[in-house]
This record gives sequence, C-alpha cells and structure tokens, in this order.
Amino acid sequence: MLDSPNLWPPQTGVYCIMQNGQRTYNYNRFQLAPLYGLENDVIGGLTAEILGLSFAMMVEPPDMALSPSLKAARFRPSCIRIKIGKTTNQIDISWTDGLWHGPVELTLLSKIAI
Repeated sequence: MLDSPNLWPPQTGVYCIMQNGQRTYNYNRFQLAPLYGLENDVIGGLTAEILGLSFAMMVEPPDMALSPSLKAARFRPSCIRIKIGKTTNQIDISWTDGLWHGPVELTLLSKIAI
C-alpha cells in the first residue's frame, strides 16, 4: 500500500479526531493503541496521541455508523502544523488522490507547571 497510493481503499488513511478550537495537553509520551476491524480479530488501524493531538490511522475502511468520532474528523490532513511562540514547525503529508486536504494546526497557549 505504501508503494502505490491508489491501492488504499476509500476512507483509509489518517484521521485527526480533534475538533477546531479543542484544547489539549502535551504529555511527554507517545501513545499507540490498536483498533480492531469489523472481524474483531484483525487490526484495522490504530490510534495515536502525539503532542496531545489524537489521530486514528485506518488501514481498513471504518464503518462510519459505528465510528461517530471519525464523522467529524479531519480526514487525511495535508500537514500537521505546530506553532510555539514565533516558531512554526510543519510536517507535510502527500495523499496523491486528487482531493483537497486541509491542515491540522496546534498552537501552544501556555506551559503548565506540574
């Protein structure tokens, strides 16, 4: 699938399940968890938390009726943009499917003392 993007079925790829304006915390960890597919014995994707952003990476097309968080998610984002003060870091993602893909942006508002 990585060698030929045309082999990716519709609805597979990365979903950012965060909503615009939603606040999160940047924990010093990287979390991964499997998502089981429709057969419940095959991994259909995984969830990931990176810098407090929540993603679902689907390799099996999800049943959207059973996945309400994916309905409002940003599907196949064009980039992940992180703004900290006057600095912006960006990871660009290419989907080569001929569709428009919007960015996912995260702005650091403040540090929290723990």
